[in-house]
Amino acid sequence: MSQVGADSKLLAWCQRRTRGYDDCNIVDFAKSFRDGFALCAILHEQGEMGVWELADLNKANHMANISLALTRAKAVGAVPAFSVSAEHILSGDVAIVQHLLATWYVFIKTRAQDLRDSATEEEETGIFALTKPPPSSVQRGTSTGGAARAPPAGTA
Repeated sequence: MSQVGADSKLLAWCQRRTRGYDDCNIVDFAKSFRDGFALCAILHEQGEMGVWELADLNKANHMANISLALTRAKAVGAVPAFSVSAEHILSGDVAIVQHLLATWYVFIKTRAQDLRDSATEEEETGIFALTKPPPSSVQRGTSTGGAARAPPAGTA
């Protein structure tokens, strides 16, 4: 599967996960996740957020919404191969947003043996490839003060 195909499949997966959630109109990776609503909705739909309502999120505080999603994902073990911060998401860095979402896809797919999405093996292979850190992530992670981490053994 081509990179473009995997990107499209991941975007479609995100759209399916957030269907029916108000304030979640996912159209791209650059802008659709900046307010944190879609990130929280993906985890909420999977049951990973605990007791809270999307209505409780602060529409004016994107940083807090994104931080909530990242903190909750970390608490349940849905951690990407390198450190992702709210600033990365707010900046609209497509490669980092895709990496984060692909990591969540793999996490959710692994935890739930029978997802409603029944992805094909080809789709999974393409999306799983997006879990590898983008080439520029090491420099970016270091320059923002975050510690860049090497991918887990066997995933490079």
